[in-house]
Amino acid sequence: MEIPQLRHLEDEQTEADARPARPMQMALRNASIALLGLLAVGGGYAVKYYLHGATNPVAWWIWPSVAAFAVVVCFAHALLASQFGARKAGIFLKIVCVMVLAGMLIALKVYLMPKEGAI
Repeated sequence: MEIPQLRHLEDEQTEADARPARPMQMALRNASIALLGLLAVGGGYAVKYYLHGATNPVAWWIWPSVAAFAVVVCFAHALLASQFGARKAGIFLKIVCVMVLAGMLIALKVYLMPKEGAI
């Protein structure tokens, strides 16, 4: 989807078939943006947790796991872009996103299934 107002924020090599000139800079930029987003969501959740108390059990181990996964995907994307070009690396990124969403939906389905002995 093309949004002209946001075009200046995108990397100019995103849609090119050529390899990026500085893949590690791209990986660091993408990883830092992903971690900043995770920090904002996690910080908001932590503030809610400390202000209103614990209403549900929280799996705190998931935050570093998601952060590590985001960093690995960002660097894998940059490595693939340096080897195969930005467009093919973008296709890889889309496949990873679809697989992650499918895994989350399967996990949610398993979580919501009735447990043995439940009423």
